[in-house]
Amino acid sequence: MSLLSRNDARGTALKVELLGGSTEQLAEVKAALQALTEPRLEVTENTMAASAAQKGTNGYAERPDVVMVMLGTEGGTGLDQLLRYAQNDNRPALFALLPEQSPALIRQALRAGADETLFLPLNPGDTTRAMLKVSEARRRTEKQTGGNVISVTSLTGGIGVTSFTINLAFALHYRFKRRVALIDLDLQTGTLGVMLNVEPEHTIMELAGADKVVDSIQVEAVLAKSASGVYVMAAPKHVEQSEMIAESTVERVVEVMREMFDFVLIDCGNSLSGNVVAAWERSDRLFYLLDQSIAGARCAFRFIDVFSRLSLTRIKPQFVLSRFTPAYAITAEQVSETLARPIYATIPKDAQVMERVELAGKDLWQIAPNSALAKSFEELAGRILERPEEVHKTGNGGGVVSRLVSAIVSRAKGANNVAR
Repeated sequence: MSLLSRNDARGTALKVELLGGSTEQLAEVKAALQALTEPRLEVTENTMAASAAQKGTNGYAERPDVVMVMLGTEGGTGLDQLLRYAQNDNRPALFALLPEQSPALIRQALRAGADETLFLPLNPGDTTRAMLKVSEARRRTEKQTGGNVISVTSLTGGIGVTSFTINLAFALHYRFKRRVALIDLDLQTGTLGVMLNVEPEHTIMELAGADKVVDSIQVEAVLAKSASGVYVMAAPKHVEQSEMIAESTVERVVEVMREMFDFVLIDCGNSLSGNVVAAWERSDRLFYLLDQSIAGARCAFRFIDVFSRLSLTRIKPQFVLSRFTPAYAITAEQVSETLARPIYATIPKDAQVMERVELAGKDLWQIAPNSALAKSFEELAGRILERPEEVHKTGNGGGVVSRLVSAIVSRAKGANNVAR
């Protein structure tokens, strides 16, 4: 079963109703619709179009998702049927089926309320894309579980954004059996595929272009599947191609993948760009990684500054201490106090385990599933699934470096007093 087939199994089939046309035309259209593989359709014919349109229903227990109205060369009664349906508040999607590609007829259909115009005989590709638009719009309004987008970023180089993103994806997939996909937005570096031991044949580059159609069929064709079962949308193969990925491409890819997976994790790398901000705008969570250093805190403070000026009110960053060492001079509490932000999670440093993972070419759960490192990612994944409300704390002013140094000095004085 393909990924798309599994995804469609989560919802019910689209209910499609046919109006107008001859018996032969109805049979041809019905056969063409039933031949489509995606999305699943339930096709019915309505011979009581006028009364149904006036009532806003087709007489069945549920109204159709799509009504396809066949028009004659002059429009005829088909235009009246479109008008009647279009006047209802809770109307279905209206498709006008035209016998010819006449600009005048297209204009009449659109003015009568048609959402889409298709031409007879139906083209499978055009019809599939039109139906998928309705299907995916319905899924969004149904507010199905899953479909969470998580971005991971940092302004500190070498902090492990990619390895964090991958291990969180594995925790959601292995421990909680969720369908997970990754997007590599570190477009110039493009290390996600390498760390997953995947050599993708296709990349996000194939979805670039203002006029490029991005739907679930196109996205599935570009995705690569790792041995673990986690999918990845790879960065372009060539560095110079990264400049050709527009924000609109990122927006479309994220929204489509949200509908295809339970979780979509985005590796945003260590730099700020329009594409990264576009991903943040469409994320349900944003994790910022930092370490226990003055430089890390300084970078985090710069991130807080730029994020506040972006006015992204939909989400608030959640700060994660990566490569955490409990005995280090700078504590998690001191970092939190310095940033005036809570530390959402800590991920322990375990260089030996990560070295074994890299040398073996396997993932953390294959090498050390019971390690503290693996358990920390599973705990974080569990918190994400619970979706607890987080309180965004504010703090006092003062320079970030001076506040952190002051916290370290205070701790040192306290230790000396105890020694005395």
